[in-house]
Amino acid sequence: MTNRERYKNAAELVKPSGSLDTMAYVEEQIMNRKKTRRPLRTLITVCACVVLVLALCVTAYAADIGGVRRSINVWLHGDLTEVTIEQVSEYEYRITYPDGSHRGTGGAVFTPGGKERPMTLDEIEELLISEVVCERGDDGRYWLYIRDHKIDITDQITGNGYAQVKVKDGVLADYITVVMNNHGGYGIQTGRNGFPSPESVRNSIGD
Repeated sequence: MTNRERYKNAAELVKPSGSLDTMAYVEEQIMNRKKTRRPLRTLITVCACVVLVLALCVTAYAADIGGVRRSINVWLHGDLTEVTIEQVSEYEYRITYPDGSHRGTGGAVFTPGGKERPMTLDEIEELLISEVVCERGDDGRYWLYIRDHKIDITDQITGNGYAQVKVKDGVLADYITVVMNNHGGYGIQTGRNGFPSPESVRNSIGD
């Protein structure tokens, strides 16, 4: 027997374990599983990216707005009182008082170049500490509050609806003009070298 005949006989002994149709079916199933896994992996990747983006957005918002909070002592009705200042938007702050009541404050300032920017927390604090307040008491009298001073200005209000009050602390003095409008509100301006004119105050608050 020649070598060629031996190789031929040996090849006849090695037979596939299944038919060609069976092998083709198995290969098709393997390919289908691979195709099914790819969309699933893609979906998982997309979901993970969305969650990451949302987390970064929330973190960025918290860094810009949330957490800006400070407790300070301000003059309230002539007494030092601790209040809390919290930033609630880019230009707005909320002041919370010990009794739980609150009010808004804030605004914008202009740089020397004329560019507008929001007030900082330090500027809000300075504004509150130096704030002058006029209130009408339950007895109908008008009280002016500036730092630790509480002044009854009822008898100083003229027929034109304004009062001018000088408050001296040490060397310096505050010249305060209070103007009432026709809706029960009031405007206040403070000067160091003299009283602001009632007209300038009235123009700032309207009628």
